Amino acid sequence: MANIISGITPEPEYSSLIADLRIMFPLFVEDFIHHIHEEESGLFNRIKLLQDVEEGNYSIVDAIKVLEKDPIHLLAEMHEVHDDEMKGIRKLTQDYSLPENAPLTMKVLYHELQNFERELTIHAQIEDELLFPKAIQLEREALRKIRNKIRTN
Repeated sequence: MANIISGITPEPEYSSLIADLRIMFPLFVEDFIHHIHEEESGLFNRIKLLQDVEEGNYSIVDAIKVLEKDPIHLLAEMHEVHDDEMKGIRKLTQDYSLPENAPLTMKVLYHELQNFERELTIHAQIEDELLFPKAIQLEREALRKIRNKIRTN
């Protein structure tokens, strides 16, 4: 997407829009990369720790310390804040609306932006509807096992 945006030589009536996209899209990319790194360092590491707890690779004391920090439901709530990352791009492009006589380059750009947004939406749905619920379930199960171990000791 960044290459498409930077490679367009716009018609005069679209030069301001392209200039804005050339500023806005890299900011979006930077924010999105930060979001991905947060998921990798937060959520995915948390899931790995939960699997280790589930498999008994942690002492009860260490497992409790791990499970007390950053519960997955809080990570899920933070994730929902990021779910509409394309809002600014949609606003800038007036929901990807162009006149019929718009240049082909602009039509291609808007089409690709819409496809990109659809892929982001699918990605977010997979996380919201599959990944987070499964991770929350894994966390509950790990907590249940730890509580049972504490009761039996």
